[in-house]
Amino acid sequence: FIQKFRFAAQQAGVETITTDLALQRFVRRLGEAQKGTGELLPALRRMGIQLKDEVTGKFKSSTQVLLEFADGLKNTRQDTTKLALAFKAFDSEGAALVSLLEKGSDELLKFFTQAERLGFVLEQDAIKRVEEFNDNFNELVNIVRGAVQQFIGALAPALQQVTADLRELILAQTD
Repeated sequence: FIQKFRFAAQQAGVETITTDLALQRFVRRLGEAQKGTGELLPALRRMGIQLKDEVTGKFKSSTQVLLEFADGLKNTRQDTTKLALAFKAFDSEGAALVSLLEKGSDELLKFFTQAERLGFVLEQDAIKRVEEFNDNFNELVNIVRGAVQQFIGALAPALQQVTADLRELILAQTD
C-alpha cells in the first residue's frame, strides 16, 4: 500500500518524505480513533466513516479507511473544510495531499493499478533483498570511508608539508 500511495502522491507532486510522514500520522491518529480518542475521530464521524466493518464487526484496515476518507473529501464542498479535515488526518502534510485525495478513492485506485502495472510495487521478498543489499552497500561505503581516513591520517604530515611548501611558492611568486 505504501508503495502505491507514494506513487499516487508523486503523480500529484507530493514528495516521498511528506507522503511517508503523512501516512505515519494518519495511522497513529486512526489508532487513537479506534480507541475512541484523538482529533481524527470527529473528522471521520463528520464524513460518515465507520471504523468497524458492519458485517464482521472488526476494525477496517487503514487502507480502507483512507480510501473512504478520500471519498469523504471528494464529497466535501468547501475547500477550507477539505483542508481542515486533511489536517485532522495528516497534520500539516495533509495540505499537500488534498489535491490528490479530493479526487476520491476511484482515482487513488487508478494510480494504485498504474503503479502495479509499471512495476513500482515490489513483492515482500524483493523488498527484503533490496534492504539486505542496502545494508551491505552501506557497510562497504563505511569500510571505504574508514580506509580513506586512515590513508589520509597516515599521509597528513607529508601533505601538510607539501601544502605549506606550495603556499610559500605561490606567495613568493606574487611578491
